[in-house]
Amino acid sequence: MSFFNEVYGSWKDKQLSKYEELVPKMKRCLGKSESVLDIGIGRAWLWKYLKEEGFGFKRIDGVDISREATEPELDGVNYVYIDGSSKDFNLSQELEIDGYDLVFAFDSVHLIDYEDELPGLVKDGGFLLQAVPLRFRKEIKIYREMEVVEQGEIGVEEIDRFVLQGKSD
Repeated sequence: MSFFNEVYGSWKDKQLSKYEELVPKMKRCLGKSESVLDIGIGRAWLWKYLKEEGFGFKRIDGVDISREATEPELDGVNYVYIDGSSKDFNLSQELEIDGYDLVFAFDSVHLIDYEDELPGLVKDGGFLLQAVPLRFRKEIKIYREMEVVEQGEIGVEEIDRFVLQGKSD
């Protein structure tokens, strides 16, 4: 885990450049989202960035594999630590909310085995964002019960494929 944390720490500038490109594409859903779930929240760089850009959320739940992966924790985030390797694992049961206005799986969907649960975590009228490095683009699922709102590529040093889907009211 310590090796991963050292490597992950070196990605901050890459991630921030992706957020700079992504946020303008998502303004409409960011502005009306009150509850958000971040799968693979790590050190919460996205939420720090969004706060600096003037976005606020009533509830932020962040899922990751260990406290070590999220240190230092960001005030105002509800952290949930999971054992995604368990065959009995069910993300929906681990969370204490019926759904979110916005679910992020940013650079994490290729690392999880419960991606089929993602649409069920999104409230009607909500959004799901998946983004992965290009080499993992086949890991992104397009969910039929959701409309593709925006998709494309972001990043300079490392290019990500992203898909933003919305769930109709």
